[in-house]
Amino acid sequence: MATPIRRVLIALALPLGAALAMWGPPIGASATAFTVSPWAFACGETIHGNPATATDPGGTGCPTDKTDHSSYCSPAAETPGSSRAEFVGGKLTLTKAAPQCDFVSAGATIGGLLTLTAAGFDVSGDVGGGSPRLNVVAADGFHFVSCPVANGHATCDVSAIAGQALVSIDIVFDTMGTVVLSNLSFTGTPTVVSTVQFGPFAGGSPDSGTCGGNWANDGFQRTFTLTTFSDGTQTLRQDYTGGFITVAGRSPGACEGAIDTGGTVVAGVTGGFTGFTSGALSCGEGSCAVPNPGTVHPDCPAPNVTACFVNALFGANAAFNVSTFKFNYAAGCGYSLAERAWQNADAASGGNVGDIRSAPGEVNTVLCPPAPAPAATATPTTPTPTVSPSGLPSTGPTTSPTSTARVRHLATTGGGSGLPWSGLALLFGLALLLALGGGVLVARTQFRRF
Repeated sequence: MATPIRRVLIALALPLGAALAMWGPPIGASATAFTVSPWAFACGETIHGNPATATDPGGTGCPTDKTDHSSYCSPAAETPGSSRAEFVGGKLTLTKAAPQCDFVSAGATIGGLLTLTAAGFDVSGDVGGGSPRLNVVAADGFHFVSCPVANGHATCDVSAIAGQALVSIDIVFDTMGTVVLSNLSFTGTPTVVSTVQFGPFAGGSPDSGTCGGNWANDGFQRTFTLTTFSDGTQTLRQDYTGGFITVAGRSPGACEGAIDTGGTVVAGVTGGFTGFTSGALSCGEGSCAVPNPGTVHPDCPAPNVTACFVNALFGANAAFNVSTFKFNYAAGCGYSLAERAWQNADAASGGNVGDIRSAPGEVNTVLCPPAPAPAATATPTTPTPTVSPSGLPSTGPTTSPTSTARVRHLATTGGGSGLPWSGLALLFGLALLLALGGGVLVARTQFRRF
């Protein structure tokens, strides 16, 4: 009578950030944090999403390449039905709109656990017929884990799998009707042992484009997040928030692909960016020691290469192997540009897209919003204009294409805010840029700062 199992393999080696992007936020209602990924099943196919919906049209309506969709109903012809799963506000709602004999189900994959020692949840609705339950794939094979209900609470019998290494855990509902699960609790050995953050640290560096040369100078704050897994492996992620000011020359995306667009950018265009790099961290043959974040203060002079920070935080033999990166740049307002946004990323993260380019192409100008009117005062005074160190006004784009004196305030979420920095911030920004030394030359498929 029971529906054949529907299995989802969990990639336990995924970093925490990737797991959250795939499965949704972690649940901390129990001693162990875990993730919940809804799915719906029909026509031999599992649909992931939040919500997730799957439909069996009945008869011969399933795709011909889906051979595993036979019904247990009588007569043998397929019975139409659908299923739906949604996880919102800590509640998992599962619906099967089909007879129990039809091969249709709804559920959710539980992620983030290497072992399982206890599991349970509150439940209301159409309980019975062996569901909701857990389908678990452990080191010794598949387990049908019953979750009997008493007084609105289900306690799952995990005695047969306690202490075993797990491949997958799924909540399964395949009885006709709807159930609502809340206060989900799963306890065991977590995939992630610890996550520690370091920073933010201020820095700056030249920024290279796809043609190889530098197209801008960057100033930024960076934060490091170290994740240690139960098998001893570690991953490191750098998150950047900052701004740029262009140097005259080739635009950052001019040489992307097989065709050189001939793109150029004038000097003095400012804007903001956000981005990250991530990958494996190693220290010889073992895990890197994790220092107290408050006890380390990296001293890394311009151009603030990543290796300096990694060695300062985790030791001289620490190595950071970047496998994923993505940066998004946006020019500020007030500049005449043919393109004003560029993405620099590895292929899996979207690749390089767009450009920040003055020519060739038709230019357009995004106007800056007007400055707010000054507050009324009882005694009118004559304002003193703010003047940059070069003697140029501190508002509006520079009139000279080669001037780098003007610096705008850079929004921390990427993109220029259109408002000028104060004189003090301008002086600091210029001092930082003048202090930058060296150059960065990397392959066009790589991220732009090391």
